[in-house]
Amino acid sequence: MVVCGAAYVSGKEVMTLELLRGLKQTLIETHAITSVWNNGDFIRALDEMGVGHTQMALGFISATLRWSPMKMTADQILRWPLLLRRYRRALKYVAPDVVVHTNWHHLIVLLPFLRPDRDMFWVHECIQKAPRFAQLFRMLSGRLKVFVAVSHAVADSLMANGVPKSQIVVIHNGIRDTYPANGEVRARQDSVVVGIVGQIIRTKGHEDAVAAFAHLAQEIDNVTLHIIGSGDADFIAGIKNAIESRKLTDRVAWLGYLKREEIFKNVDVCLVPSRTPEALPTVAIEAALWKRPVVATSCGGLPEIIEDGRSGLLCAAGDPESIAIATRKLLLDEELRKCMGEFARSSAIEKFSAQRFILKFESLLTDAVAGRKIAAIAS
Repeated sequence: MVVCGAAYVSGKEVMTLELLRGLKQTLIETHAITSVWNNGDFIRALDEMGVGHTQMALGFISATLRWSPMKMTADQILRWPLLLRRYRRALKYVAPDVVVHTNWHHLIVLLPFLRPDRDMFWVHECIQKAPRFAQLFRMLSGRLKVFVAVSHAVADSLMANGVPKSQIVVIHNGIRDTYPANGEVRARQDSVVVGIVGQIIRTKGHEDAVAAFAHLAQEIDNVTLHIIGSGDADFIAGIKNAIESRKLTDRVAWLGYLKREEIFKNVDVCLVPSRTPEALPTVAIEAALWKRPVVATSCGGLPEIIEDGRSGLLCAAGDPESIAIATRKLLLDEELRKCMGEFARSSAIEKFSAQRFILKFESLLTDAVAGRKIAAIAS
């Protein structure tokens, strides 16, 4: 059984669907517990896959004193007794051998039902080192069987917050390969394209991407920037103002949400300028599978995806100038882009294939059910 939020399909939810899809093809039966607070996309995906699911009032408990988090916390507390009754019934109905949780907020509200012989936490975030998190995760380590980290960066953050190394296993995420089997069919274009993909929020580094692109636009006449994804309306307005003030509006394309197989068709270099440590950004893996070299910041799990100088280039976080220098190097050398792209794809297939990911997770679940010792960390 997998307990997940599923407010909308992005990052963690994409990987949860990949896991459920992959396990459905094995002998492992699955059932999903999702939050009633969702936009319907995740539920539709479950129905299309034929995965059974139950929706519950799964929210979160926050210590933030802002009005919105406090309101949601109060709502969760009011719904908590009913949530516990419904979750107890689900456990009785499904009778899971293993419960995989994807959100530590849910672990808190479901704390009475956690069992160290059955429950595990699949961790998709680099956990901030702080006394409150150290206290929380030390407590959870006594109530869970194992912490499944999606990267070594995540594993390090767990250990920094008091989780024993012996209780952590690393399984890198893996995704389905959407690169055309018969090669690319790419529209002929007269420009070279830099793309940034994903949620448009401050931590993703869009401001740094625009500042870096401003440097590039001064030196390379035929370079354009594609911004792919959606996000916070106020933040997007600020980014558009920054683009307009630099007189770059006609050289930037806002493409919104695109299907996975459409994202990289017309991108030459992918930017992942994360300002804060991300666990294992899926976009960097997808770009690699599409033979696109990545210019990224060297924080979180990005160095586990990108081999600096071979499959892409790594820069300091929050440094638009270094991002511009690295991107310029790739844009001006088509042969270098091609070589890095080929290496990136072969490396991604080896490390981040959906098959490898499912096999490792299946082995973990099988060992957990059999009561066998689970190897710590791994790779």
